[in-house]
Amino acid sequence: MEMIEFKNLCAKSFGNYGLIKRKKGYFMENDDFILSIFLQKSNFSMSYYINVGYSVKGYNMIIPDIKDETDQDFGYRIRFPYKDGTEVKYGYALKLKDFDTVEIEPYFDKAFEEWILPIFHGGKKEAISNINIHFGSPKNFLCLRKGLYEYLLEEAAK
Repeated sequence: MEMIEFKNLCAKSFGNYGLIKRKKGYFMENDDFILSIFLQKSNFSMSYYINVGYSVKGYNMIIPDIKDETDQDFGYRIRFPYKDGTEVKYGYALKLKDFDTVEIEPYFDKAFEEWILPIFHGGKKEAISNINIHFGSPKNFLCLRKGLYEYLLEEAAK
């Protein structure tokens, strides 16, 4: 797949779920979060990472000026297949030359349906339990921002 095909696929797929392109990212918000997605080109190959993150309203003081993935409070990457010899494995870098858009599009849908939207729609009240379901211990996952775990615990108790 060519880079332009990849970027068009991202715009189409993210748009299907309600995200709007602004500057370098795709955004959607509800009462609790700003969901943002940023494409990150690999420095080592013609590969991309898709960084999905959540900025927590009432906690993140940068809102509404989310510029890149470093402004997100917590996040993860969409996983894609990659070819290791004759074997297909899964990782976070999407090597554009190895797949076409038809092969990759279902991985966007899977990520949105399995974890991106459930965390987004669950809001602050369900954030910790949703993160636990999809990624393991939220205490490990939420260590990026000081006090975020405790903040979300308080929100869940309300």
